[in-house]
Amino acid sequence: MIRGRRWVYPAILIVVTLCLTLVSFGQARARTQARAQVEEELSILLGEGFYKEALSKIQGLKSEDRSFFSFHELTALVGMGNLNRAENFLDRDRDFQQKGEGSQLIFQAWKEKQAYDRAYLFLKSHQADFPQEDYRGSLLDLLRKQRVFPCQSAFQTGWFDGVSILRDKQGAYLVDGSGQGLNFDRYEEIRPIQGGFMAKRKDYWVRLDKRGRFGGLMDEEERILEEEKDFFFERKQSQGLWGFDYQGKPILPCEYEKLSPLSPKGIAYGQKEGAWYRIVFPALSQGTGES
Repeated sequence: MIRGRRWVYPAILIVVTLCLTLVSFGQARARTQARAQVEEELSILLGEGFYKEALSKIQGLKSEDRSFFSFHELTALVGMGNLNRAENFLDRDRDFQQKGEGSQLIFQAWKEKQAYDRAYLFLKSHQADFPQEDYRGSLLDLLRKQRVFPCQSAFQTGWFDGVSILRDKQGAYLVDGSGQGLNFDRYEEIRPIQGGFMAKRKDYWVRLDKRGRFGGLMDEEERILEEEKDFFFERKQSQGLWGFDYQGKPILPCEYEKLSPLSPKGIAYGQKEGAWYRIVFPALSQGTGES
């Protein structure tokens, strides 16, 4: 009788374990089916452009299920055009399973909006999410995008702490790295010196600070600074004409008689057939992202 009882407890344990396993399996199966149903619904919503509705559906799920649909949530945010929020969502979720696809999605969205500066900075900061060949190709594609505008002023010299000297019919003046005039004062001549500029008007030399603000009369002329070396892009000459290269790859064709260095904000000035042009590289309007 005692020997028979010895087998009762192990048998009960086996039965209980089996029951718990079946219950757990049933719950897992039910969760899988429920997720499959949600995924089907989300696919329809996202496919038809109901991004706000898809996002609302996801946000109503339990936290563990919401994490399961992270890529769908990112897709909804991108579809709504909320790219800043999409970037934060991608960077905040360390367990994001489709990081590469998510980064590609956001990058392409910035490009489609022609926000090339944001696309460039995102690409630089998420380089690890892209295959090296794709990263390189996308980077060059962004850097080659340019806008060219006729310019009534001739480039003199630059850049000095992001400032250059231009000249029009009224005289010489200063512009910042975005091509915007620092002031509307014209001088007979402006020269770069330590700590700013010296400018001449009516036989008097005055001191200007780095932002073109008047700093007083000068007793004597000071040593002129040399033009800064090429920045980011390298100037390249071919058959007497100038263009830009980036790490050995052509960016701007050699078609300018004269070409300024690139500014820290992606601006250059070039002369072609005697006329001056302002060349804007929109991907670099917020800087190069490099120290």
